[in-house]
Amino acid sequence: MGGLWEFPGGKIEAGETIKECIQREVREELAIEIVVEDCLMTINHSYASFNVTLFVHDCQHLSGEPQPIECDEIHWVNPAEMNNYHFPEANTKIINILQARGTVR
Repeated sequence: MGGLWEFPGGKIEAGETIKECIQREVREELAIEIVVEDCLMTINHSYASFNVTLFVHDCQHLSGEPQPIECDEIHWVNPAEMNNYHFPEANTKIINILQARGTVR
């Protein structure tokens, strides 16, 4: 889905929990350390050629300055600004809940 924005994340590796996966992916993609907190939602979405399951958790930034390691650029934005970015369709529910809450925790 080139040209679209996305939240950090990726595939769960063998023997890894969802929380461990989120921590690893954020470390690999952004070079920051986080605490993975409660699950906000699980999204199952079907695209024309594949299905995706997104496990969405609250996270808290612990340390490090976000770096664009596995992407061209990164933006840290308030939920109200997310409508200025084009995300894959499966991310719509995530953006809606973040905007309803009003702030990123």
